[in-house]
Amino acid sequence: MKISLVSGVCVLPDAISYSIVRKLDVLRQRFGVPDGADYRVFVGDTNVDDPRIEIRPNPTDVAMDPFFASSDVVIYEFGLFCWLFNTIFVLPPKTKKLVIYHNITPEHLVSREEDKRGVRLGMSQKANLQYADHIAADSDFNRLDLIHYGIPPEKISTLNLPVADGFSPDGVRLKSPRKTAELLYVGRFVASKGVLDLVEAVIATVQRGCTNVRLALVGDTEFSDPAYIQLVRDKIAESGLQQHFRFVGAVIEEQLIAHYREADIFIIPSYHEGYCLPVLEALCNGCLVIAYDAGNLPYITNGLGRLVPTGDIPALSSAILDLVDCVLSGPGSPHRLFRVECGTLTGLEYVERCKRYTSNFTFASFANQFSKMLRDLVSV
Repeated sequence: MKISLVSGVCVLPDAISYSIVRKLDVLRQRFGVPDGADYRVFVGDTNVDDPRIEIRPNPTDVAMDPFFASSDVVIYEFGLFCWLFNTIFVLPPKTKKLVIYHNITPEHLVSREEDKRGVRLGMSQKANLQYADHIAADSDFNRLDLIHYGIPPEKISTLNLPVADGFSPDGVRLKSPRKTAELLYVGRFVASKGVLDLVEAVIATVQRGCTNVRLALVGDTEFSDPAYIQLVRDKIAESGLQQHFRFVGAVIEEQLIAHYREADIFIIPSYHEGYCLPVLEALCNGCLVIAYDAGNLPYITNGLGRLVPTGDIPALSSAILDLVDCVLSGPGSPHRLFRVECGTLTGLEYVERCKRYTSNFTFASFANQFSKMLRDLVSV
């Protein structure tokens, strides 16, 4: 079976790029073919050193490639505008076309004009989906988005992204109470992620008398908005409460895991999320989660977080106050209570539910689903 994967970029730590890398792991491990022998990746750019990934920014160049043209299956990763996605028009009818749908950030949530133009082009490219034999949404929210767009439900399945190998349900543990509650944000520094809202909420929390909190801001600055980062830094400086913040920036996986293990509460106040892998990473490390009720966040938290109306900074501060009280209360008792969306749970109940839920997002689970999807597709 010849398989081609097509995407605008494969630039880690981007989520779409991570999706590609994980699929390549499945092809290598489950289909037992040498690297590059029966599958190739065509992208406009990459920072991944892998002989299976070829930089081909010109769609005509890809369309005329003998391997691509003779592929049994072509997999497109679609979450932003990509000229290479238009090669779906020239594939022969016998070629099975699978699209992995990651959603597109709405135009009003991006600031730069070139990004707004990219969103508009991406939205128009949704029309390409009608040429797919099957579409795999990477979240329940994205599946509903496709149905709302007009894609027949029987043409759609859900293929959740797995957590990285360093994260595991076995890592879920009850954390001992401490004198200072460690808060954590992980993600890009852009307006749609609501980082400025979070900083303002932590400032309000401290000003309300809860001084035993500290927020670590972790994320790749290379793929962030420099002007927005400066706004965040300025807001922290203006508050005079710098001791309650740590601007960490980019970290490697081992350091990221250490931050999750140190944290008591993970907070993600995004205005839009098509997936949000950091929520799963946080749950795998026993963190309580606070999130805005936007996009896929109500789905990915699965009742194990505290949801806040999107954009409501006072409510975000109140949620922080409440969960700080949860994590600081009791002398290490496993029976202290955590108040989350699915109800009030003891620490032990919370840990057990997190373990059960996150077990659905292991690489093994993803590999089984993706392998079956491919085999079902070619057997039709």
